[in-house]
Amino acid sequence: MTVIQEAGYGENGLRFTLKELEATDPTRMTIEDLAEYADAITYAKTVQQDADFFLPQLQPIPEGRSVTITTTGLGNLAHIATHFKDERVKNVATALFRQLHNALLIDNESINP
Repeated sequence: MTVIQEAGYGENGLRFTLKELEATDPTRMTIEDLAEYADAITYAKTVQQDADFFLPQLQPIPEGRSVTITTTGLGNLAHIATHFKDERVKNVATALFRQLHNALLIDNESINP
């Protein structure tokens, strides 16, 4: 059994069904809770502590740019931020997680005042 299978990932590379993912509200979850929603690739690369894989991808979102924020995407950042040993990777992932999570909170408040 692979590390990924042992961690509970299915054939789709996720731990949760799409129905379960759609039912989550990431605005009500902690960074530690969201880390459980990371996909299999993020999990495996974090186990390997592969900083070279993550650093080029962990760039802040420019002001005014529109992005789609998913539970899995936030989960990936949360997993890196909470499980990576390299402080550079951990700090960049934490900052990007906060940027996106805060944007999601603001968007959620504007929809549900």
